[in-house]
Amino acid sequence: MLDESQHALEKSKVNMKRDLETSLELYSQQVLQLRETVLTEVPTSHEMPSEEAYAVINDFRRRVEVVQARNDVLKPGLEIFNIESPDHKELRDTEHDLEIAGQIWTLADDWARVFDQWKTKRFNKLDIVEMENMAGQFNKKVSKLGREIKRWGIWEQMRNKVTEFLQTMPLILDLRNPAMRTRHWASLKKELQRQFDETSVNFTLESVFSTGLSTVPHLVAELSANANKELAI
Repeated sequence: MLDESQHALEKSKVNMKRDLETSLELYSQQVLQLRETVLTEVPTSHEMPSEEAYAVINDFRRRVEVVQARNDVLKPGLEIFNIESPDHKELRDTEHDLEIAGQIWTLADDWARVFDQWKTKRFNKLDIVEMENMAGQFNKKVSKLGREIKRWGIWEQMRNKVTEFLQTMPLILDLRNPAMRTRHWASLKKELQRQFDETSVNFTLESVFSTGLSTVPHLVAELSANANKELAI
Protein backbone atom coordinates (compact mmCIF):
# COMPACT_ATOMS: atom_id res chain seq x y z
CA MET A 1 0.00 0.00 0.00
CA LEU A 2 2.86 2.35 0.85
CA ASP A 3 4.58 1.57 -2.44
CA GLU A 4 1.37 2.20 -4.34
CA SER A 5 0.80 5.47 -2.46
CA GLN A 6 4.35 6.60 -3.20
CA HIS A 7 3.90 5.77 -6.85
CA ALA A 8 0.62 7.70 -6.94
CA LEU A 9 2.28 10.71 -5.31
CA GLU A 10 5.16 10.67 -7.78
CA LYS A 11 2.71 10.43 -10.66
CA SER A 12 0.69 13.33 -9.24
CA LYS A 13 3.85 15.41 -8.87
CA VAL A 14 4.77 14.74 -12.50
CA ASN A 15 1.29 15.75 -13.66
CA MET A 16 1.28 18.81 -11.40
CA LYS A 17 4.65 19.93 -12.68
CA ARG A 18 3.54 19.41 -16.27
CA ASP A 19 0.40 21.46 -15.64
CA LEU A 20 2.47 24.12 -13.92
CA GLU A 21 4.89 24.35 -16.84
CA THR A 22 1.95 24.63 -19.25
CA SER A 23 0.42 27.43 -17.14
CA LEU A 24 3.79 29.14 -16.97
CA GLU A 25 4.10 29.02 -20.75
CA LEU A 26 0.60 30.46 -21.17
CA TYR A 27 1.47 33.21 -18.67
CA SER A 28 4.59 34.11 -20.66
CA GLN A 29 2.57 34.23 -23.88
CA GLN A 30 0.00 36.47 -22.18
CA VAL A 31 2.74 38.88 -21.10
CA LEU A 32 4.16 39.07 -24.63
CA GLN A 33 0.74 39.50 -26.24
CA LEU A 34 -0.13 42.28 -23.82
CA ARG A 35 3.17 43.98 -24.59
CA GLU A 36 2.54 43.84 -28.34
CA THR A 37 -1.00 45.19 -27.90
CA VAL A 38 0.14 48.09 -25.74
CA LEU A 39 2.84 49.03 -28.25
CA THR A 40 0.27 49.34 -31.02
CA GLU A 41 -2.78 50.63 -29.13
CA VAL A 42 -1.49 52.87 -26.35
CA PRO A 43 -3.08 56.32 -26.97
CA THR A 44 -0.47 58.56 -28.58
CA SER A 45 -2.53 60.70 -30.97
CA HIS A 46 -3.56 64.21 -29.92
CA GLU A 47 -6.74 63.75 -31.97
CA MET A 48 -8.10 61.26 -29.44
CA PRO A 49 -10.33 62.78 -26.72
CA SER A 50 -8.65 62.64 -23.33
CA GLU A 51 -11.57 60.71 -21.79
CA GLU A 52 -11.12 57.98 -24.39
CA ALA A 53 -7.36 57.96 -23.84
CA TYR A 54 -7.79 57.50 -20.08
CA ALA A 55 -10.28 54.69 -20.71
CA VAL A 56 -7.74 52.83 -22.89
CA ILE A 57 -4.92 53.36 -20.38
CA ASN A 58 -7.04 52.18 -17.45
CA ASP A 59 -8.19 49.13 -19.39
CA PHE A 60 -4.57 48.19 -20.04
CA ARG A 61 -3.75 48.72 -16.36
CA ARG A 62 -6.52 46.30 -15.39
CA ARG A 63 -5.14 43.76 -17.85
CA VAL A 64 -1.69 44.16 -16.31
CA GLU A 65 -3.22 43.49 -12.88
CA VAL A 66 -4.84 40.31 -14.23
CA VAL A 67 -1.49 39.11 -15.56
CA GLN A 68 0.23 39.92 -12.27
CA ALA A 69 -2.49 38.06 -10.36
CA ARG A 70 -1.92 35.02 -12.53
CA ASN A 71 1.78 35.15 -11.70
CA ASP A 72 0.92 35.30 -7.99
CA VAL A 73 -1.19 32.14 -8.37
CA LEU A 74 1.76 30.34 -9.99
CA LYS A 75 4.32 31.29 -7.32
CA PRO A 76 3.46 28.58 -4.70
CA GLY A 77 3.77 25.82 -7.30
CA LEU A 78 7.04 27.27 -8.59
CA GLU A 79 8.44 27.22 -5.05
CA ILE A 80 7.43 23.58 -4.57
CA PHE A 81 9.37 22.51 -7.68
CA ASN A 82 12.22 25.00 -7.14
CA ILE A 83 11.42 26.74 -10.42
CA GLU A 84 12.55 30.35 -10.59
CA SER A 85 9.67 32.82 -10.89
CA PRO A 86 9.84 34.54 -14.31
CA ASP A 87 10.80 38.20 -14.31
CA HIS A 88 9.50 39.51 -17.61
CA LYS A 89 11.12 42.74 -18.77
CA GLU A 90 8.21 43.10 -21.20
CA LEU A 91 5.76 43.42 -18.30
CA ARG A 92 7.91 46.08 -16.62
CA ASP A 93 8.18 47.95 -19.92
CA THR A 94 4.41 47.79 -20.34
CA GLU A 95 3.83 49.22 -16.86
CA HIS A 96 6.36 51.96 -17.60
CA ASP A 97 4.73 52.91 -20.91
CA LEU A 98 1.30 53.09 -19.27
CA GLU A 99 2.71 55.32 -16.54
CA ILE A 100 4.26 57.64 -19.14
CA ALA A 101 1.01 57.69 -21.12
CA GLY A 102 -0.91 58.65 -18.00
CA GLN A 103 1.55 61.45 -17.26
CA ILE A 104 1.45 63.08 -20.71
CA TRP A 105 -2.36 62.96 -20.93
CA THR A 106 -2.68 64.38 -17.41
CA LEU A 107 -0.20 67.10 -18.35
CA ALA A 108 -2.22 67.95 -21.46
CA ASP A 109 -5.44 68.22 -19.45
CA ASP A 110 -3.76 70.33 -16.75
CA TRP A 111 -2.39 72.72 -19.38
CA ALA A 112 -5.78 73.05 -21.08
CA ARG A 113 -7.42 73.86 -17.75
CA VAL A 114 -4.77 76.44 -16.75
CA PHE A 115 -4.77 78.11 -20.17
CA ASP A 116 -8.57 78.33 -20.17
CA GLN A 117 -8.35 80.23 -16.89
CA TRP A 118 -5.76 82.61 -18.29
CA LYS A 119 -7.39 83.31 -21.63
CA THR A 120 -10.73 84.33 -20.10
CA LYS A 121 -9.27 86.54 -17.39
CA ARG A 122 -9.16 90.32 -17.82
CA PHE A 123 -5.89 91.11 -19.60
CA ASN A 124 -4.67 93.86 -17.29
CA LYS A 125 -5.32 91.65 -14.26
CA LEU A 126 -3.16 88.75 -15.39
CA ASP A 127 -0.29 87.72 -13.10
CA ILE A 128 2.50 87.61 -15.68
CA VAL A 129 5.14 86.28 -13.28
CA GLU A 130 2.93 83.39 -12.20
CA MET A 131 2.05 82.59 -15.82
CA GLU A 132 5.67 82.53 -16.89
CA ASN A 133 6.68 80.34 -13.93
CA MET A 134 3.89 77.86 -14.53
CA ALA A 135 4.57 77.70 -18.26
CA GLY A 136 8.23 77.07 -17.47
CA GLN A 137 7.30 74.19 -15.18
CA PHE A 138 5.10 72.66 -17.85
CA ASN A 139 7.92 73.05 -20.36
CA LYS A 140 10.35 71.17 -18.08
CA LYS A 141 7.92 68.29 -17.60
CA VAL A 142 7.20 68.06 -21.33
CA SER A 143 10.91 68.11 -22.16
CA LYS A 144 11.59 65.35 -19.63
CA LEU A 145 8.88 63.12 -21.09
CA GLY A 146 10.20 63.83 -24.58
CA ARG A 147 13.23 61.67 -23.89
CA GLU A 148 10.98 58.63 -24.23
CA ILE A 149 7.89 59.64 -26.23
CA LYS A 150 9.20 62.28 -28.63
CA ARG A 151 7.32 60.71 -31.54
CA TRP A 152 3.95 60.66 -29.81
CA GLY A 153 1.44 63.06 -31.34
CA ILE A 154 0.08 64.13 -27.94
CA TRP A 155 3.61 65.00 -26.79
CA GLU A 156 4.36 67.03 -29.93
CA GLN A 157 1.12 68.97 -29.52
CA MET A 158 1.90 69.70 -25.87
CA ARG A 159 5.42 70.86 -26.70
CA ASN A 160 4.12 73.15 -29.46
CA LYS A 161 1.45 74.69 -27.25
CA VAL A 162 3.81 75.43 -24.38
CA THR A 163 6.57 76.65 -26.70
CA GLU A 164 4.19 78.98 -28.56
CA PHE A 165 2.90 80.37 -25.29
CA LEU A 166 6.39 81.03 -23.96
CA GLN A 167 7.22 82.77 -27.23
CA THR A 168 4.25 85.12 -26.72
CA MET A 169 5.37 86.14 -23.24
CA PRO A 170 7.51 89.07 -24.52
CA LEU A 171 4.45 90.25 -26.49
CA ILE A 172 2.26 90.08 -23.38
CA LEU A 173 4.85 91.95 -21.34
CA ASP A 174 5.05 94.69 -23.98
CA LEU A 175 1.26 95.02 -24.10
CA ARG A 176 1.16 95.25 -20.31
CA ASN A 177 3.82 97.96 -20.29
CA PRO A 178 2.53 100.80 -18.02
CA ALA A 179 4.20 103.30 -20.36
CA MET A 180 1.82 102.37 -23.19
CA ARG A 181 -0.61 105.21 -23.83
CA THR A 182 -3.77 105.66 -25.87
CA ARG A 183 -1.78 106.88 -28.87
CA HIS A 184 0.28 103.68 -28.91
CA TRP A 185 -2.83 101.52 -28.84
CA ALA A 186 -4.30 103.69 -31.58
CA SER A 187 -1.28 102.89 -33.74
CA LEU A 188 -1.84 99.19 -33.17
CA LYS A 189 -5.51 99.44 -34.08
CA LYS A 190 -4.66 101.36 -37.22
CA GLU A 191 -2.07 98.77 -38.25
CA LEU A 192 -4.46 95.88 -37.60
CA GLN A 193 -7.47 97.76 -38.96
CA ARG A 194 -9.38 96.54 -35.93
CA GLN A 195 -11.23 98.40 -33.19
CA PHE A 196 -11.22 97.15 -29.61
CA ASP A 197 -11.19 98.59 -26.10
CA GLU A 198 -8.04 97.54 -24.29
CA THR A 199 -9.42 98.96 -21.03
CA SER A 200 -12.61 96.90 -21.15
CA VAL A 201 -13.28 94.07 -18.71
CA ASN A 202 -13.95 91.96 -21.81
CA PHE A 203 -10.44 92.50 -23.16
CA THR A 204 -8.79 89.19 -22.22
CA LEU A 205 -5.75 87.20 -23.21
CA GLU A 206 -7.93 85.49 -25.78
CA SER A 207 -8.68 88.94 -27.21
CA VAL A 208 -4.97 89.44 -27.86
CA PHE A 209 -5.09 86.52 -30.27
CA SER A 210 -8.54 87.16 -31.73
CA THR A 211 -7.73 90.81 -32.57
CA GLY A 212 -4.51 89.81 -34.31
CA LEU A 213 -2.13 91.45 -31.84
CA SER A 214 -0.15 88.22 -31.66
CA THR A 215 0.65 88.59 -35.38
CA VAL A 216 2.55 91.89 -34.96
CA PRO A 217 4.97 91.23 -32.06
CA HIS A 218 7.72 93.36 -33.61
CA LEU A 219 5.42 96.38 -33.92
CA VAL A 220 4.23 95.95 -30.34
CA ALA A 221 7.84 95.68 -29.14
CA GLU A 222 8.78 98.85 -31.05
CA LEU A 223 5.84 100.81 -29.65
CA SER A 224 6.59 99.57 -26.14
CA ALA A 225 10.23 100.63 -26.43
CA ASN A 226 9.21 104.05 -27.77
CA ALA A 227 6.71 104.39 -24.94
CA ASN A 228 9.49 103.81 -22.42
CA LYS A 229 11.66 106.47 -24.05
CA GLU A 230 8.79 108.97 -24.18
CA LEU A 231 7.96 108.34 -20.55
CA ALA A 232 11.60 108.90 -19.61
CA ILE A 233 11.58 112.23 -21.47
